[in-house]
Amino acid sequence: MGVDARSLKAETLDPKLAHRFGFAFTPDSQSFITTHPDGSLALWDARSLGVTEDLPALGSNLWSVALSPDGHWLAAGNTSGSRFERLQG
Repeated sequence: MGVDARSLKAETLDPKLAHRFGFAFTPDSQSFITTHPDGSLALWDARSLGVTEDLPALGSNLWSVALSPDGHWLAAGNTSGSRFERLQG
């Protein structure tokens, strides 16, 4: 069974999310992580769209981010390659 695209409701993201390039939900879907061209990462609350934590920068020009299914690893990539970080918790 697939998702019927006609039933999806379009949502406009908050302007606070402008200039965020990478975007990945946490495994519980309660939060998401974004990347910024300056190398910063931020953890956001999915309901309020507020930043709950600024994460250490992993390099400049981060374009992508992904989380492992168990939420213990973060991968971020830029034009120079990828970085993998073990998350606390």
